[in-house]
Amino acid sequence: MFENLNTLEDLCLDTICDNILTYIETQIKTRDGDWKKLASLDDYDDEIEKRYVLRDPDIFLINEISEKLLKKLVEKGLLCDATLSIFTGRNTKLKHVKLKNCKVSKKGLNILKQHKIVDLECISLKNNVNISQILDCLNEWSVRNMISANFSKCSFIDMYRHSYMVEITNLKNLRSLNLSYTELNQTIFKIICDDLKHLEKLDVSGTLIVDLRPLTMLSSTLISLSLCDLPRAEYLLPTLEQLKLLRYLDISFFNEKA
Repeated sequence: MFENLNTLEDLCLDTICDNILTYIETQIKTRDGDWKKLASLDDYDDEIEKRYVLRDPDIFLINEISEKLLKKLVEKGLLCDATLSIFTGRNTKLKHVKLKNCKVSKKGLNILKQHKIVDLECISLKNNVNISQILDCLNEWSVRNMISANFSKCSFIDMYRHSYMVEITNLKNLRSLNLSYTELNQTIFKIICDDLKHLEKLDVSGTLIVDLRPLTMLSSTLISLSLCDLPRAEYLLPTLEQLKLLRYLDISFFNEKA
């Protein structure tokens, strides 16, 4: 009966999230581009850009607490550009960032430039933010050292219908990549297999891939492979025969219309 008791840490984080306005203050952007404290609701306008900052500017949350607070805000549906602005490099430390079904924009995600990120998960992000914009919000260290990236159900295409898929290959150190249910096409799939030589785990389920043979370029590293909802994919068996290190394979069908 005591197995599901929350820890004191969890209770504290829940309290912070449920009373978030107690611990933060609202700032609005002036016409000069500076930020000032929102003195009263009379100063607020929906058209004015705002952000939240911690009331105590000298607070620093260690890595584990920073990431748990971010996770709680995501779970409670409280994460947006304004609340994401709490996570400055001065006050927090993020290495593993997991965002799902969040209403955030590139402007809010720019806060990621202040952190050294090795594990990034952005799933079904709203506000029309695309994968290229997410990558633009990473600093050089993160791009060079990132080990795991999950962009499942995000888009490569911007509001002008331009696609920047090739930018994903800048993450040269990736060990794990999930591009499931994106617009990933055959051309970029081949480039990924050729350029990202350290990939051990790859998920390209529900994409536009039709020829699996580029996977053979990863035969010396690939351990886990997900190919769900790819009914038109060819050369499955000949390709699998060459993936000698493969330990996990998923070729399930979840979408009957695939």
